[in-house]
Amino acid sequence: MLSILADENVPSAVVEALQRADHEVRWARVDFPGESDSFLCELAQRESRLLFTFDKDFGELAFRSSLDSDAGGALLRTGILAPAKLAAIVAAALKQQILWAGHCQMGNVG
Repeated sequence: MLSILADENVPSAVVEALQRADHEVRWARVDFPGESDSFLCELAQRESRLLFTFDKDFGELAFRSSLDSDAGGALLRTGILAPAKLAAIVAAALKQQILWAGHCQMGNVG
């Protein structure tokens, strides 16, 4: 089980799939609506959460702020996918048991 912070731009289908897979998920759209990227980045670090986002600014923000994350981050870069397909891809990636700590994983899917 992972502790995850999903940015506001992560579709509800992805959040729900993560929760069904027994990950502990906080979703910015519900838990922290309108909060700044820096707030979310610091929260992910403080709570050792893997941060999921479509926003490329998070990587730059973490680098500029010298934020060390115990959990890491995942930048989702996709073509146009149905939320259910994206949810399946994210769930499959998490099953690979990648060591996320201290890393920002980026990749194109779909």
